[in-house]
Amino acid sequence: MRTTIRLSITLALIASLFVSFATAKQISLDKIPEIVIAAAKTAVPGLDILEAEKELEWGKVVFELTGVNSSDGYFYEVEVSAKGKVLEIEKRLEQSEGEEDDDDDDEPGEEESDD
Repeated sequence: MRTTIRLSITLALIASLFVSFATAKQISLDKIPEIVIAAAKTAVPGLDILEAEKELEWGKVVFELTGVNSSDGYFYEVEVSAKGKVLEIEKRLEQSEGEEDDDDDDEPGEEESDD
């Protein structure tokens, strides 16, 4: 019983530390430092950045750039430090649910259907 309580307290403390050390805020694309954009586009050539978040992880500023690669059609999340070091790249076939699709993929004259 005591071990269960200690484990629960330990997990609660770890969770609260994670919340306090990782915060994210969406920012406009013109607020992204050039060194961050250059690093992301070097890591993923052809990346068209759609949105960005500025995060504070363990006291360090990190930018998470989300975009689509025009050459392969995949969506990417590229995490870059404020100094321009690529920390992580995630690749997926589809856009995440929380992201907006600003592209109008319909051909002229086509209407969307809810079939």
